[in-house]
Amino acid sequence: MNTLRFLAAAAAVAAAALTATAALASTPDAPQGKTRAQVRAELIQAYRDGVIPTSDGDYPPSQATIDANRARLAATHPAWAREQQQ
Repeated sequence: MNTLRFLAAAAAVAAAALTATAALASTPDAPQGKTRAQVRAELIQAYRDGVIPTSDGDYPPSQATIDANRARLAATHPAWAREQQQ
């Protein structure tokens, strides 16, 4: 008899867990994350602005770091540097 009660309780817990998981998964108001293209565009813009790369000791980046990053960008990616100046 104890085994039967245990199995019934385990089945009830499993059913409750599955129901709760399904309810959470189907929430229509869940915020959507950024697309890969959006993240890539933001990353490219941050490089152009000279904000990254920075060291951990210089956060937020100082103006000297931003200027150095912009110079590095102009040297390594001339096309990006030209786009920023336009």
